[in-house]
Amino acid sequence: RLIEKQKEIGVLSITDGEFRRSWWHFDFLGALEGMENYEKDHGLQFHKVETSKKGIRVVGKIDFGNHPFLDHFKFVRDHAGDSTVKFTIPSPNMLHARADKNADIYPNENDLIEDTIKAYQKAIQAFYDAGCRYLQLDDTSWASLFSEETRSKLVDEATYHSSGGYDFAAKVIFGGLNVDGLFLEFDDERSGSFEPLKYVNRSDLKIVLGLITSKFGELEDKDSIKARIQEATNFVPLNQLCLSPQCGFSSTEEGNILEEENQWAKLTLIKEIAEEVWG
Repeated sequence: RLIEKQKEIGVLSITDGEFRRSWWHFDFLGALEGMENYEKDHGLQFHKVETSKKGIRVVGKIDFGNHPFLDHFKFVRDHAGDSTVKFTIPSPNMLHARADKNADIYPNENDLIEDTIKAYQKAIQAFYDAGCRYLQLDDTSWASLFSEETRSKLVDEATYHSSGGYDFAAKVIFGGLNVDGLFLEFDDERSGSFEPLKYVNRSDLKIVLGLITSKFGELEDKDSIKARIQEATNFVPLNQLCLSPQCGFSSTEEGNILEEENQWAKLTLIKEIAEEVWG
């Protein structure tokens, strides 16, 4: 039903809504070889709600094997028809940002980094071999660099994300990453201005503006969103820009405060704006 509804609205890249996941990142990371999920003493504070007490930790050498997410992708692939399947996994940075390390297994953290890189190389190849051509690596660990406060104390572990624009890491993010596109949050003042986009130095890099918030159900004003897209063209040509929600509608199983119909309405709004702006 979810896949068919996306097609009905006109979504061009189909997902499974990640309904099999309780967290956007822990489920994938905890299923890597050498990792496990476990229950912590307390959860994280997310939108003033304490999440489930799930954590991840290193219990062996990191590797990628018979991972359950491969079957998750194949299910969507087999039901998407001619539509492109988009699949999202957390970036390797998230393992280092959120996992409890084990110095007995990895006395040298560089070895942990190298094994993580190799595991992700295997993962990307496995998804490719399964037919995936649209793989998104989701990373919030960059947020620890975006505000003066978190740079000074490198993020309180009880805090899920930080505030602050992209300025501090802009040259690397927009001018130094070998990726096809960047999904960026720009739905409120916390995200800062579009000025860091001036560091985009490739004509083939897609910049996806997350202007439609996933935090609440109220629909944005269409003309205001169009105006913001036009504002971004001061730094990046229109043909490189795209539009999306600012984030997933639910980063954890606790979810955001909005109903299912709100989510479909926002996707419909994005589709309408995209057709009017880009044709």
